[in-house]
Parts: sequence; structure tokens; C-alpha cells
Amino acid sequence: MNRTMKKIISVITMLSMCTAIIGVIPVLATNSVSNGGSGARDDPYLISTAEDEGEATIRNLYVDFMGVGDSPGAGKKSGNLNSTNINNTFWVGVAVDKVNDLNLFTEGIYSLELAFEYNPNFVRPDIKDSSGSTIGTETEKDDRWNAKIAGVNIGSETDKIWNSNYTSIAVYDTDIDPNTDRANKDLLTERQNWKMCTVSVTLTAQDVENLSFKGLSSPDKQYLLKLPFTLVGAPAEGAADPNPIVLSLIRGPETFDIGSGSNGEFPNAKWNETENQGALNNLKTYFSFAGDVRLFGESTSIEDITPFRMVPKLDDEGNPVEENGEIVKVEEEYKLSYDNTLSEEDFNPEVDTYYLSISNDPNNLQLRIKTDSQPYIYLNDSTTPIVTSSVTGGFVTAEIPLRELDISTKDQDNGFNNKISIRGDPNSQDSLYTIFVRRLLKPIIVLKYGNSPVGQIRKDDVNYPTVADKEAAINTFNNSLKFNDFTYYEEAWSSYDTFDNGNPYNGDKDEFSIFIYQRQPFKDPGFILYDCFGDESDASEVSLSLSMISFKGGMPQYTDEDSPNVINEEGNGSEYIFKNFTNYNIRPDVYIIKYNYNDTATHSSVTATRKVIAISRLGDARIDANNIVNNLDASLVKTYSGKMNVSNSIYKYKICDGKSDLNKIINNLDASTIKSKGMSLPILYAALEKE
Repeated sequence: MNRTMKKIISVITMLSMCTAIIGVIPVLATNSVSNGGSGARDDPYLISTAEDEGEATIRNLYVDFMGVGDSPGAGKKSGNLNSTNINNTFWVGVAVDKVNDLNLFTEGIYSLELAFEYNPNFVRPDIKDSSGSTIGTETEKDDRWNAKIAGVNIGSETDKIWNSNYTSIAVYDTDIDPNTDRANKDLLTERQNWKMCTVSVTLTAQDVENLSFKGLSSPDKQYLLKLPFTLVGAPAEGAADPNPIVLSLIRGPETFDIGSGSNGEFPNAKWNETENQGALNNLKTYFSFAGDVRLFGESTSIEDITPFRMVPKLDDEGNPVEENGEIVKVEEEYKLSYDNTLSEEDFNPEVDTYYLSISNDPNNLQLRIKTDSQPYIYLNDSTTPIVTSSVTGGFVTAEIPLRELDISTKDQDNGFNNKISIRGDPNSQDSLYTIFVRRLLKPIIVLKYGNSPVGQIRKDDVNYPTVADKEAAINTFNNSLKFNDFTYYEEAWSSYDTFDNGNPYNGDKDEFSIFIYQRQPFKDPGFILYDCFGDESDASEVSLSLSMISFKGGMPQYTDEDSPNVINEEGNGSEYIFKNFTNYNIRPDVYIIKYNYNDTATHSSVTATRKVIAISRLGDARIDANNIVNNLDASLVKTYSGKMNVSNSIYKYKICDGKSDLNKIINNLDASTIKSKGMSLPILYAALEKE
């Protein structure tokens, strides 16, 4: 039986509280919750918050250097100890952040156990007595270390972590934990001469209403323990590794355990490195380890970090400013945040982890770092530092390319999938500061398909059930121009050779275009709005506008003789019903619906457009309120066929070409066909819904 277990049993016997204590001593506790998935609303470890809706929180487990002296100072990522500090006491703190939504903490912690392994050639727990002597029995050494731990961590004072209802047990020197599911198991051989020290804190006065951490509401970093060690050696000058890890937090099921609630068992969680991944009672499910503390690093003092991007300078109307043919760029600065709630804060040298969320464009970021020492900047897993340049007061990085938010992983990283590490030593893997950056997606309005032949094929999952089927059908249409036994001649679009940003436009091949008939209300096919997180968003926030030209009726001349007038309609949301055009003769032409969304998260405007082709029924050459095909239309075609042949191509082919044959001209045959067939002429486009 090792000394850790002997101490636990001794305390259990001494307090005569066997039943209660056995339930909460971490080494002996049993888990009352079965392993399983995480994030459920009945998760006893997790308070129901936005995380239930997929907004995963990135929580960190830290080991901080807390200075040299009789008491700990502010936590930092690394120390700058050297041979002049031998025999000095230094402090190390174990901390977590963003645990205000974990019942494991907010129910109050009943018990904690953690352990370090250490290289005795460099460090040991601070077991010195008041005279500086380390002589004594093993129990006396344990008690001296424990007294220093309790004096700093336990008490009724506001600066204490644990209230006076708790008792600590410390063992300064015991066997290394060989557990098969601990972290750094691959280093056991390398560390075979290392020692292990353990500390446990347990509620001993049964006041479960006043558990430490109970009701915690702040996401800020919370220290679990602050521990004193003594430096007994330092790397020799010129050593191959001038800053080795000599003190390491042991993360394993027997060495890192948190019990909470009224008896320390519900919830209760231990660290399992490889087993039970994602299990509710696995501490690794909730925490990302920030790395072991390094004690011998150079003293790199960073006073400020300012992220910025070079963005186009805009005029008062929001348009980019140009000079000598080049767009003028200006700096746009950002403030960092201490956590992913993104409450902007001033840079604090004692805070080593930051978060930043920025818009999609541009796709990069730069850092201006106020420091006297050369910083080394790394992106994600790269081993090549970002180029930095010396400027007045510090250094500035080159542009750091950023990945877009990844929809497939955002439930795990909340979109913060860019990790910028700032190091003081290129040979060290430990970062002085870490910035997690989220580059948001561009919000997008995705239109639903229209009623053109290609749009109809896209929507038809019965005749064309697969993507391959649809593509094959579209290719067939593009080659044959036939759909539903009607030929859609290319010549119908000859008036639009440069309509599409200088390119030819063919509405029959446009999968999003819509064809509308005279004096009929019509429902926009709709759209889906995806926000900057890639989530489907509220379509009612999208505005629509459509302008079309009315005319006096009859045969359109496409001149001022038509008495043209612009008619407008505006609305909001998907599947908006346009009704304002039902009282007018709309001149056949291609018009455009404009969709607009103002994204408050990225302070940007997102637009989309859909072509609207206003026609009348085939044969309805005399456009008027009756909206039918009769002898008046046939007579008009017979009389004015010459003008129709040189008129707008949509009016000519989609309305007047009643026979629709290969001669592709308007003549008496078209007039005769219109007269004989009238309302039985083909319907070229399925009518849109009206309500």
C-alpha cells in the first residue's frame, strides 16, 4: 500500500465518517453515470445553455507558472528560472476556464485529486521547514508541503480557492502512476527516474450548501490549486534542450478526478486519455490541455497584441475609393476577447488565451505586437513561423491566411478553427499566447429553382430522381432545345446577346428564371438564407424588389409610343406573392428581382438576383386586359407581321410565333394558326403559384 492510500485511510478513520468519505475520496469513488454521448439536455454534467443547440464551448486546462517567493503571483504560461534561483520556492497553478455551464462545477466541487510527476534533478515539492532544512521523516515532509498548500488554497479569506470546510492531503514523493489510460504513457520509460506527488482536497465538514465553486457564473479562468515547488537544478549552459519539461501534470483516471454535488459522486468525472472518448464522466470530453509548464524560458515581455486587416477604404456611399487605378486600403483593427462569448477586452499580459471572430473578407489577418524581443508566430500545426518585421515599438506579422469556418466541425470548435500561437522561443512548443480565430462564412441567399425548362428538370425528382439523371436531361435539352414536346428556339433570346454582364442570356437555360403571365399574381419560388455560421436563417429578414415596365397595351413598340411607366413592388421573405402588377399591361421583357440581406454579425450586405421574363400566352399578340387568344390577336399578327419580325425577340417568338416552325418568321401561317387554335395553343411555361 503506497503512502497516498495510507494517508486517505488515515483521514477516513480519524474523522469517523467512513461512509461519507469513501464516497468522495477520488481514488475510491465510483461513477454513478454510465458512459455515453455528450451534449444532451439531461446531461448531469452540463447546464442547458446555447451549447445544447450546437454552440460548443472550447474549455482549457492550464498549468501556469505563478512566480518565485513565499506566495504565488499572477499566472503565466512559462517561467524564466535559471541557476540563480536554485533552492528558491516557485509556484505552479492548475486552472480551467469557461466552466460556468458545467454542473460538474456549478453544483459545487466536493473533492479534487490531481498529481504531478517531476524530474528530481531539477525540481521537487517545497518540503523546507522554517529554517530551510529538508530533513525529516517522510510524514513530516508531506505535512510541511501540505501546510504550505493549505495555507494558500484553503480558508475563509476571499483570496482562497477552497473554503474552511475543506481539508487537503499531500504526498510529495511516491511512485509514478503507470495507469494504462493516462496521457504521456509513451514517456514512462524516459521518465522512469522521475517522482510523483499528489494532492487531494475534500469536503470534511458536511456543509453541502457551501461547496466551493457552487453557483459559479463567470467564464473566467478558475484556479483549482496553487502548489509550491523548489528549484534544485537548472539546465547547463549550452544544453541541447535549454528549456526541458521537468514538471508534468499527470492526466489519468487515478490522478485527475473531480467529484461534485452532495456526495462527490454526482456528477463525478475522471480523465481518460483514450478510453470512453466523449463520455460524460471523462474530463477529457470537456477540456483541451494547454500544455505543461516550462520553467526555464527566456523572459519575453509582450505589452500588447493588436490584430488588424487591410481593407478597402469606402466613400460615403459605401463604394471603394480608388487612386491611380488602385483601390485604397486602410487598417481595420480588432479587439481580442478572453473567451468565445466575444466580449471585447483590452489585452492583458496575464491572460494567455484569446478569441477573435471576423468577417470572411479579406481572408487573412495581421498582428502588431508590442515587445522588445523577437516573437515567433505559428499558425495551426505549422512548424514554420510566420514572417515578422521589426517596426517602431515592436513587430508586425505578414498576412496570416485563415481558413473559413468549417460547418462539419463547428459543433466541436464553434468555428474557431484557426489557432495562432505566439512563442518566445522557436525551439519551444509552448506558447506565451494563443489566439483562436473564427473567419465567418459569407452569408448567402440560395435561390430555389424557377419554371424554365431547366428549372423544371431540376425540381422533378420523379422523372429525374438523381443528380446524374437531371444533368443528362439538361444536356439533352441544351442540345435539342425540346422539352415537353415543344421546341424552345435560341432565336427567342437574340435581343439579349449582351444582357448578362456582356454575355448572351437564355432564360430557358436559366434554372432560376421565372416566366410570368399578364395580369396574374405570382409567387416567387423562394430561397434559403444561410447566415455567416452556415446555418439556415430567418428568410423574413431578406427584402425583395422588382421593377417592370407597363405600357398602353396592344402591340409593344419598345419606344416612347408605348407610354412606358415603371411599376415597382417591394416585399420581404421567401415565397413572396407579387400582386401589384395585376392591373397593368407589362411590356414583354426580361426584368430582375433583387434580394438583399443586411448581416449584422459581419456588417455586410448580401444580394442575389433572379431573372423575371414577362410574357403573355402564345398567340396573345394583342396584350390587353382580356388576356385571351382570339381573332383580334390573329388579325394583329396578319397586319403587323413585318414589324413583329424586327421586334423584341421574346415578343416575337414567345407570343407571336403561333406556328413555331423552322422558318422562324412571323407570317400569315402564324396568324392562321392563332385564329384556328386560339386558347388551345401550347402553354410554354407552367404557371407559378398565385397564393
